[in-house]
Amino acid sequence: MRGKKVVVLLAVTALLVMMAVGCGNEASKSSQEEVKPLTVGWSQWHSNLDPNDGYNGWYTMEYGMGETLVKTSEGMNLEPWLAESWESVDDSTWKIKIRDHVKFHNGKKVDGAAVKASLERSIKMNARAPGLLDIASIEAEGNEIIVKNNNPNPSFMSSLADPFATIVDAEAAEKLGDKFKDEPVLTGPFKLKEHVKDDHVTVVRNDDYWGDKPKLQEVKFKHIKDANTRLMALQSGEVQVADKIPAEQIEVLEKDENIKVLSESSVRQHMLIFNLIRPGLDDIYVRKAINMAVNRDDLAEKVMSGSGIPAVGPFPEVLPYGSGLKGYEYNVEEAKKLLDDAAYAIR
Repeated sequence: MRGKKVVVLLAVTALLVMMAVGCGNEASKSSQEEVKPLTVGWSQWHSNLDPNDGYNGWYTMEYGMGETLVKTSEGMNLEPWLAESWESVDDSTWKIKIRDHVKFHNGKKVDGAAVKASLERSIKMNARAPGLLDIASIEAEGNEIIVKNNNPNPSFMSSLADPFATIVDAEAAEKLGDKFKDEPVLTGPFKLKEHVKDDHVTVVRNDDYWGDKPKLQEVKFKHIKDANTRLMALQSGEVQVADKIPAEQIEVLEKDENIKVLSESSVRQHMLIFNLIRPGLDDIYVRKAINMAVNRDDLAEKVMSGSGIPAVGPFPEVLPYGSGLKGYEYNVEEAKKLLDDAAYAIR
């Protein structure tokens, strides 16, 4: 089993100046309008902008357009988002209160009926939603919904944090038909300005947003699939932020005083999975020997150019249930001894 990747985000220092631009009087507004939009070089891309369709919800959320009822904190705890509160009425029933004053980007109020219609649309459209949500019925009353599961489902509220459950204006989706894939009506702090298929998405600040208003007026997400092309776009100033830069380029970029390198441990793992019914691998001593024969530190430093973290278990240490574990130490001699004990000859 091998260590976690580190997600790398690169941003020019000019970004700090742009993020300092806030709301003010008419003069400051006029000055703000003259500022060019922040441009982001993005590696992966959506198939369309309907968050209930497939995995597109991840992208609309990254673009600042979509929101779910709840979200997870850095410690993987549930936090309110569009939902103000929730309670478990019994083993299969949940009562969820929607925040007041939340509006869709078209100005329509987000109430219990709108959330009910959105969740029912997710279940109908998304292949993962029926199994994870396991909803038997939803009732709406004012700003509340009552959800009944088919079976006790303690992970129900956590499943609502998945981007497939992004709240959309289902009525607008019905009216727009296929156009909704390019013109979604959502609730987030940014709303769509322009969508050019496979090229870019431009969003602007939603001044009617229910929460804290963004400091940026406009952001352009540009699809740059090739990593080296994204790197050159960053160095040339074509984009101000770029993600997923090749690990071998990080050391060079860190020497550039105009570029700031940010990295965080991701939840992605590189691992070796044993087939436990295969002769040889069904022996625990053989599996331990293989673990001890893998130099995780070398893999993290040399193969991944220092951007990896040696793993100690199947879950990344960034997760609360992945921390505090003790992994196997690299020890070739002990690995050989274990194989000998398992009656395997070293050739």
